[in-house]
Amino acid sequence: MLYGILTPFIIYVGLKYRIEKPGLYTKIAGQVFIGALIAIFHRLVSVAISYFISLLLGIADESFTDIMFGRKFIIISGWFDSFFTYWFLLAVIYSFDYYKSFNEKRIKATELEAKLAQAELNALKMQLQPHFLFNTLNAISVLVHKDPESADEMITRLSDLLRLTIDKLGQKKVTLKEEIDFINSYLDIQKIRYKERLNVEINIDSSSMDIEVPALILQPVVENSIKYAVEPSSDKTNILISAATNDNYLTIEISDNGPGMNGSLREGVGIKNIKARLEQMYGDSKLFSMSRSESGGVKTVMKIPVE
Repeated sequence: MLYGILTPFIIYVGLKYRIEKPGLYTKIAGQVFIGALIAIFHRLVSVAISYFISLLLGIADESFTDIMFGRKFIIISGWFDSFFTYWFLLAVIYSFDYYKSFNEKRIKATELEAKLAQAELNALKMQLQPHFLFNTLNAISVLVHKDPESADEMITRLSDLLRLTIDKLGQKKVTLKEEIDFINSYLDIQKIRYKERLNVEINIDSSSMDIEVPALILQPVVENSIKYAVEPSSDKTNILISAATNDNYLTIEISDNGPGMNGSLREGVGIKNIKARLEQMYGDSKLFSMSRSESGGVKTVMKIPVE
């Protein structure tokens, strides 16, 4: 009970004079000294209390001085127990304190990691948006002299598309429906430019429309198909976009009937951006793949974990 009363003071002394670097040995010596003083104080007070209780009950068979310094010599023989108790309490205090500090550092490290990840995602998204905008403006510049009416219509559609982009600004995830609406607006611009040379088919499972996906995840892949399949050819190019859920994953496939990969991956800024974002958001580097499609072009597959 007496050590229970002394515990707040021991906690204060233990945390104020921690046994840690720098000055490790000096702090150990200081704690030994403090522990010795507390042990002596504890023995003096506990023996005094025991003596006066015995005196009140009429069972005291020796004087207080005899108990302290006589044949029992309790002040010395019991001191070691009190000193050991002090160090035991100190070990418990340090264990709880270091565990608390460890958890606080772990939480701070997790928060810092999350902030760094968010900053990286924002940087990737900022990188993607100007890339997409510049490419679209370049397409408009091509039509300005050749087909002014189509260029004017593309500017109008681009305005609508930018409005959609601004509405979703700051969101790292959107529903698949919102992403499809965005890609449809983007494709409207491309259809003005390529007319009958571009045909797009979208086949989406209706139950997948509310699943969240990374924002602007489809546009770079579709742009890749347009750049490598539609632009080089005068023939009609078919682009198929499909999505369905299976085994807790939303699988999105985008394929074209272009000339194919020709032995190398067609990775520009947009594709590298997608791979980096998927790995950053879901911690898996195998969620994105490109291969030859059944029609001879390129098939891109993205797997989004359903949360």
